[in-house]
Amino acid sequence: MNQRSKEILHFLIDKNHSSLKELSEIHDVSERTIRNDIAALNDYLQHLAFGKITVKNKQIKLHLDVSKKLICDDMNKFDVYAYKFSSNERSLICLLILLGSHGYVTLSQLSEKLLASRSTIVNDVKSMRKLASNHHLEIISKANKGYKAEAKEEDSRSFIYSVISQNNLAALESVIFEEGYQQQIDLPLLQKIVAASRERLKLSEKNLNSLLTYAMICSYRHYKGFTLTADFPCPANLLEAFQNLILEYGYPYLDGRDIAFIFNQILEGTHHQVLDAEINKETLRIQVIAMAFIEKISKDSQIDFKDDYIFYENFSAHLLRMMRREILDDASLDISDVVKSNPRIKQVILDNLYIIEKNVGRKASPAEVDYIIIYVYAAIERKKRLGSNLRVAVLTEQKATEAFFIESKLLSQFSFSLDIYSIDDTIRGDYDLILTTTSVPNKAYIQISSYISDEDYLLIANHINRIVQARELSQLSFDKETALRIYQMVAEEVDNAFKDKQELKRRIKTKIFTHISHTETEADTALYEFLTSDRIELEVEANDWQDSIYKVGEKLIAKGDITEDYLKVVISNIKENGPYVVISQGFAFPHAPFGDYNRKTSMSLIRLKNMIYFDDEEHDNPQDIATMPVKYVCMLSITDRRKHLRAIFNLFNLLKDKDFREKMDSCQTAQEIHNLIYERERLLELRR
Repeated sequence: MNQRSKEILHFLIDKNHSSLKELSEIHDVSERTIRNDIAALNDYLQHLAFGKITVKNKQIKLHLDVSKKLICDDMNKFDVYAYKFSSNERSLICLLILLGSHGYVTLSQLSEKLLASRSTIVNDVKSMRKLASNHHLEIISKANKGYKAEAKEEDSRSFIYSVISQNNLAALESVIFEEGYQQQIDLPLLQKIVAASRERLKLSEKNLNSLLTYAMICSYRHYKGFTLTADFPCPANLLEAFQNLILEYGYPYLDGRDIAFIFNQILEGTHHQVLDAEINKETLRIQVIAMAFIEKISKDSQIDFKDDYIFYENFSAHLLRMMRREILDDASLDISDVVKSNPRIKQVILDNLYIIEKNVGRKASPAEVDYIIIYVYAAIERKKRLGSNLRVAVLTEQKATEAFFIESKLLSQFSFSLDIYSIDDTIRGDYDLILTTTSVPNKAYIQISSYISDEDYLLIANHINRIVQARELSQLSFDKETALRIYQMVAEEVDNAFKDKQELKRRIKTKIFTHISHTETEADTALYEFLTSDRIELEVEANDWQDSIYKVGEKLIAKGDITEDYLKVVISNIKENGPYVVISQGFAFPHAPFGDYNRKTSMSLIRLKNMIYFDDEEHDNPQDIATMPVKYVCMLSITDRRKHLRAIFNLFNLLKDKDFREKMDSCQTAQEIHNLIYERERLLELRR
């Protein structure tokens, strides 16, 4: 449940009914986005038996089974971060990923797989090493390469068995085995061999189940090139009997060592250490299913959903309801108009529904599928909102096939109004943006390639962002009470009769921004609230990256937010794991997990007089931002798991904006940078 969802529910509690059009106008989002919010609210309401919301003919009605006060009280304690991986859960999944790789796995690969930041993964290394050590495994790391698991193959297989043999951890199969592994190792044939061994080997039901699990693990590891090198004691009659079955059925993925290892484990009754009790098996299943499903539909649809937290949040809550077999009202949603607009996406969802159904243990009902479709379509809508009210023209060669290709590629990613012109045509009408696939003298035109590369998408998105931000800034509006208070503030400053007009403007701007900031209702803290002007310093001299850590940390130490030990931990992490803190071109974000050295959640930012490198081994590789010189160093100290999340999310989005970066470079004072962050952060949040 996000902030907008809460506001919608409060509105419906007051009014009892509304329409898609009314709510979309109130919140300045599309009707599809409102449908998505309503779907999430239905998950919430029906899970707690509070009632439901129905949508029919675009009219919305709230049906309550409890008092309004009870719902309001519950909403106030709702935690939207309930379905994020815990450190222990991330550690387990990371370890399984490492065991499935022959070489090093980079931080970027792990962070993309787990939908987490690179620094989050680094902070979990300690618990991952502890988990590995408990199972006779070892994690080694190397700067610029990442992490690697070093272990005897028999210990790797035993650990994997300890995971998938535990109740409720079947969802982790998608982490341990790649998609299609059943066909790769011919699992149906292996199951026949194990079934045939029941009579021939006189095994108990328990040992038979262990045999199948071990055989599946060993076959897959054998197929992927992970081979045993040790010999294991095993009764000759069992070894010979099972080998004969393997030969009889012509199964190629188990050899004598594999079979000896399997029966040694079964007959010895090897004790497998139970995983950390802090792992919540229900939410772990939810997380892994969501991770696998989102990754797969992103790949099949060629639309990246992995960075959409709202989608992740709503989808995870829906999976929880499916696991608990809670009944959904099939009549509560009408998605026919949504599905008609893009049946291909619906097919992608249906093609991958097996990921959910396999782990939930049953077929999804039509209503459950409808909810998933709504969530995915809403995520697409959030992406396509970029430029939804803009007019765009493309100037290209006079080739019908090329024009058709360009149109289909652009409209699959953007929702602007698009016109295609030949190079010989005259462009008619006013356009917000004109693109061209050929070289023309007009500097106002943006040149792109005719095949629309990823770089072209980014170029177009950046220009659209600037246009949209400029419009939103010019269209900011306030209610009557707010406008009156702003007028009074301005009048007070004018009455002071400042002679310096620039100073007058600055004071008015500061007062207005301060007032608006106090009207925020978010529970967590914005970036501009952390990076106030007294926590920003420009033209700082630093000898190297370690010196920059001390320079940026000085303000936090002076304010009592951290101790010097915190800086030592940050430096130690970078030395061990490489320059993972370089999160964007020229921007480093050093921080460490919470400890006794943290006193307060806070941030500080410095701009260096001379750029430095955080990578000690490689410089200026354009394919790796960590090797490029750094101009800005921003340090974070955290004492809780939530307060900083909004600020970090906004920081990452701001750093994607080339125009923001250029303006930040041109700022002359700390106050100017603070004001810039405030303005752009407000625009970011207005768009949500």
